[in-house]
Amino acid sequence: MRKRRKTISPMVRWAILGGFLSEALGLALAEQARIAERMRLGANVTMVVYEVSGRATSPNPEPVRLAQTFESLEAEATYLRKTFGIEQLVPRHIRSIGLLPGERFRDGVFIEGRSAERSQRPIEEQMETLASRVLWRAIELVAVSRADVSMHFAVTYGERTILRVEDVEVRHFETIVLEGALSTTEAQPRAALMTVTVAIVPQGQLRNRPQELSAPCDEYGRAISMRPEDVFLPPVLVERVVPKFPTRRPLGTVLVEGVVTLDGRVTNARIVRAFDRELETFALEAFQRFRFLPARLNGQPVRAIVREEVMFQAVP
Repeated sequence: MRKRRKTISPMVRWAILGGFLSEALGLALAEQARIAERMRLGANVTMVVYEVSGRATSPNPEPVRLAQTFESLEAEATYLRKTFGIEQLVPRHIRSIGLLPGERFRDGVFIEGRSAERSQRPIEEQMETLASRVLWRAIELVAVSRADVSMHFAVTYGERTILRVEDVEVRHFETIVLEGALSTTEAQPRAALMTVTVAIVPQGQLRNRPQELSAPCDEYGRAISMRPEDVFLPPVLVERVVPKFPTRRPLGTVLVEGVVTLDGRVTNARIVRAFDRELETFALEAFQRFRFLPARLNGQPVRAIVREEVMFQAVP
C-alpha cells in the first residue's frame, strides 16, 4: 500500500518564500544603512592660532582665502609673514578636529605665553591670572557637501568677543584666515590670527573626534560619563616645551595624549600619531613637561584626557 506524500499548499509556500525574501531584504537594507553611515560626509578641520604683534585689525573682518594650502606649520607661517607683511608672528596652538554636521567644539588657547612676560611664581599660584589670558574659540559645522562646508566661528578673549562669523563657506582643501584684535591700544596693537583648513571626508575617515580630544576622567584615565546638561571645558595649555631634537630633522607635529591632573601636570602620556618614529621619545619628553590650566566640569576642576600636537619647528 503506497504512503501518501505530504504536500505543501501554495499559500504556505508563498508564506515561506515571503519570509525568506523579507529576511533577505532586511539584511540588504541594514547593510545599505551601514554603508550609508560609513559614507556620511564630515570634515577634518585644522586650526592654527598665531599671535601677531604690531598689527591692528578691524572688528569681524571677512575671511581671507589663501591661494594654497600648506603641508607644514613652518611653511604656512612663512607664507603668512611674506603675504601679510607680518614680522612678529608666533604660532601659539594647532588643533585638528573631525566634525559631523550639527556638531560643535569649544577649546581654549593661551595667549601671551612667552615666559619672559609671566611671573616667576609657580603656575599653581598664577591660575587666576593665567585664566584671564585664555582665548576661547567655538566652532560648529553647519552643513557639508562634497565640494564645501558651512561653519560658524566665535572667539572671545577676556571679556570681549573679538571674532564672530557665521555661515562661512570653505571649499575642500582650502585654507582661510580669520583675525581678531587682542589689544586695541594704538601704541602696542596685537591680534590673533587663525587659519582654518578643511578636508571633506567620509565619516569613517574622521580623526580627533571631540570626545577623543578631551573628556573628563578619573585618576586612572577612565572617562567619566556626562549628562546632556553638563558643561565641560577642556584643559588649556599654558606652558609649551620646545622638544630637543637632533639637527636636520624635518619640521612638523606629533600627536600625543595624556591625563591632565588637577594641578595641570601630564601623566599617562602616549603617542597617538607621529610622522617620524625616531621623534617619538623627544615628543613624549616635551609633552610630559607641558603645563595646563586644569579642565572644568560644571565650574569645578576635574582630571581630563587631552590630545595635543607637539610642534617641531624653528622658533622665530
